[in-house]
Amino acid sequence: MKDSKNTKNMKNVQEEIRNEIDSKVSATASWLMGLFIGFLSGGLVGAGVMFLLAPRSGKRTRSQLQHKGTQLRYQATEGMEDLVTEAGDVAHQFTDGVQKEVGKLQRRAEDVLKAAKK
Repeated sequence: MKDSKNTKNMKNVQEEIRNEIDSKVSATASWLMGLFIGFLSGGLVGAGVMFLLAPRSGKRTRSQLQHKGTQLRYQATEGMEDLVTEAGDVAHQFTDGVQKEVGKLQRRAEDVLKAAKK
């Protein structure tokens, strides 16, 4: 009887751990995807506006567009480096949070098992 109860308690604790990890992974992935999409769409809108507002024609416009393109490429590179750094920081924070939560749930599982053995 106690073994059956212990098994149910362990399964409940395992399910709680899975659910908490899944929700944290999903939230982090959504945040990173939103950040990436925002960065990408901002760059595309900026490039489109640049082409629409180019008042000159010919050689000078091409030179200006080339210069602006170089600037945008540099900004995009910096932005991607920042994004990668931020993603690494978020992943590290996430990993630390998951480890803490797993530790808490393991202690809870141990307490449930001790209580069930009594």
